Amino acid sequence: MWRTVPLYCTAAAVTVEECLHDIHRGRVAAALPRLNKLKAALCTVQGVDFARALCFLFDKKSNLLAARQSLLEELRLHPQHHEAQALLHQVNDTARPLLAPPAEVRKQYPLFSLLFDALLDSTMLTWPRLLHLYQAVDRLARLDMKDSRNGDPGHVVECGTAGGGSAVLMAVVLAEAENSCGILTSPLRRVFALDSFTGMPSPTAKDCLASIPVSASSSSQLKPPRSPDEATASWGTGTCRSPATHVQQLARHFAVEDRLVVIEGLFADSIPARLLSRSDVQRDGVALLHVDADWHASTRAALELIVPVMRRRTAGDRGMGGSPYPYRIVQVDDYHYWQGCREAVDEYVAKWGAGSPHIGDIDGNAVWFAVSRDGDDVTHNTTYQ
Repeated sequence: MWRTVPLYCTAAAVTVEECLHDIHRGRVAAALPRLNKLKAALCTVQGVDFARALCFLFDKKSNLLAARQSLLEELRLHPQHHEAQALLHQVNDTARPLLAPPAEVRKQYPLFSLLFDALLDSTMLTWPRLLHLYQAVDRLARLDMKDSRNGDPGHVVECGTAGGGSAVLMAVVLAEAENSCGILTSPLRRVFALDSFTGMPSPTAKDCLASIPVSASSSSQLKPPRSPDEATASWGTGTCRSPATHVQQLARHFAVEDRLVVIEGLFADSIPARLLSRSDVQRDGVALLHVDADWHASTRAALELIVPVMRRRTAGDRGMGGSPYPYRIVQVDDYHYWQGCREAVDEYVAKWGAGSPHIGDIDGNAVWFAVSRDGDDVTHNTTYQ
């Protein structure tokens, strides 16, 4: 039995070499399905994602962003893969200018601009989605600065962390907002980063491309897939993988390791057992939820388990004198991209009936909505600045 894993790894390495041979001979269509099977089997042999990147680049449809994400995944698992490093450098020369925020955004949000540049290789989010999170977290932190009696002590939760870029960005914003005002919240407000850290689970029949595709001009996609098969070739089972240690190391690099808590496991298991069972979460609640889970079941689990906690007033609430409690924020990525994700959101908010929140668009792909607390009506609220 002890030989099983080494033998499998040897066979997988042989498969990667055969696929590289096919790719260099122009047989991308033969190589990609074999590589995707290795990903679905949770294979971490060096070269799998590097070879997938070559498939996306050399295919006649040429998907630069899918290639870039595959290279980033390869380097999260195998940081010393020099060929992947060199190819990513070339790809980034083309991709980074296309992904970067415009000059006016950089000027208005200088800290965001610095964080975006520093974390771009650790996130799959577009700049509008990252900026929306930046603004939401900054607002949350500064509620306490403006009026400690009516602040919100709730924590930040991210369901679907992958490389950790957005989670670290939010932790840095919390720390910077407090440091700039010379006030440290007590107890410490944290960012909880949840992921299986073993890649995407298997999709179900619900998890197909949305009926209204992302616009080709949308900033959320450089070149949207033309078919469900093309989409799942990029983002199927086992993809979007990152070791939890990578996220923890990234947090240490930005000096926010005390604020960022990594929680491993499938959401249906990890949220009740390892998040909601925590005394600090029970005391302070959750003020901001970022869901980047793609699939119907994962998105539904995150919403059904966490949003009820967001709607409740907690022991840590500081509303006084009849003042309305600050509303809370949910951001969901890929609402306009994956049908299952959209259905999970629509089904959940529909349960609220006449008080269901307005779903606001962010970038033609992600959406957000406000969560009222104890009857506060924010149904028609579409901006939080």
